[in-house]
Amino acid sequence: MGGSCCPVWRCVWAFSPTTRSVAHGLWSERDSLLIQLVDELHETATLSDEVWEQLVANWSSAQILEMMIIVGWYHLISFVANVVQVEQESLATRFPNTSKDRYR
Repeated sequence: MGGSCCPVWRCVWAFSPTTRSVAHGLWSERDSLLIQLVDELHETATLSDEVWEQLVANWSSAQILEMMIIVGWYHLISFVANVVQVEQESLATRFPNTSKDRYR
């Protein structure tokens, strides 16, 4: 039986701005902003004006659009891989299982 693919938000959750990692300075301001972009898109399917303004101050509109597309594609690929239960690679790093036992 296949395992659960790691959605991008679960991969970065441990490093999101609301957790200890950013507080300890593991991420630059720009990296932290990218994590905020991922978190907000996952949680709200949009970006707040505050995050948008910070993004525009650091990247071009084309770059921001590309970041949003990458997050969306990762969602899509994760959804499909999880539904069809793609078997995980034997050496792949495992992330905490937050779903039901279906993926064990």
